Amino acid sequence: MKTMKRMMAAAAVMIVLSGTSVFAQTEEVIDEPIQDRARIHMTDEQKDLMRDHRQNNRENRQALRETFSAEQLAIIENMEMTREERREALRATFSEEQLAIVNANQQARQAQRQALQDCLTDEQKATMRQRGQQSAQQNAQDQGRKGRGEGNGKGGN
Repeated sequence: MKTMKRMMAAAAVMIVLSGTSVFAQTEEVIDEPIQDRARIHMTDEQKDLMRDHRQNNRENRQALRETFSAEQLAIIENMEMTREERREALRATFSEEQLAIVNANQQARQAQRQALQDCLTDEQKATMRQRGQQSAQQNAQDQGRKGRGEGNGKGGN
């Protein structure tokens, strides 16, 4: 009799759990990253422009890294500091030349963003705004979870 009750309870739990998983899968899930989904509707010219921007940004970062001193490299590699602390400590040690490189890189990125904006259609701009809003909402939800101690356990850095 006791085992019969246990079996019925286990069966009830299985039914409930299987029912929730069916409902959880009713929403369409897209596995590809947002960036890839955004690129699907880009023209070849826009894709080339994005590729050139990424390459220029890589080259600019590399040019800045080549100017780093041993002290600055030690700051970058110090994993005891948060990302923000490392960024602030590194920026405090920049020479005038390095600051000029950083400012030039920022201006170049701003020009790249504007060039991309100028070649987007109204529909593409609307899609990007919508995705930006979704991303902002997701970030706000993630920050709320971290504030309540519900993070992913990876520290957020």
